[in-house]
Amino acid sequence: MQMVLRDRGLPELVEELRGKKVLIWTCNTCARLCNVGGSSQAQRIATALRSEGIEVASVMSAKAACVMSSAEDLKKTMKCDYDTILALTCEAGSKVAFRVFGAGCVNPLVTVGTGYLDSIRGPMVFDADSGKECTLEEASNRYALIIGPF
Repeated sequence: MQMVLRDRGLPELVEELRGKKVLIWTCNTCARLCNVGGSSQAQRIATALRSEGIEVASVMSAKAACVMSSAEDLKKTMKCDYDTILALTCEAGSKVAFRVFGAGCVNPLVTVGTGYLDSIRGPMVFDADSGKECTLEEASNRYALIIGPF
């Protein structure tokens, strides 16, 4: 599982998306489990962006945004126009979105590593540098990133 955290808040994201027609693309696995993506978070941010005057064309989610065939299948069902993708995914899901949807891609999430869901402490990250594990909150503090939804 990929562990992801946010690198900006809503005000910065609004400024980056102002004047664009946005397709929100999210993952219902890793990003959802890290509480920064998934269908409900994507709908929540769509509402927040619309209230700030951002045109949100559609919200689309995949079980795993890193599976290109899932993105290709969803694209076939699309009936909207957009010029920018807001990817609430790990780095791989963002690259899939860019390749499949063919538009500029904004990803306010940073992939901090692989990990797993611990039954007691929640999301755990493998630190590639030290070989040790840490909680997602500890990774957030270490990398000065934001944990949790927008």
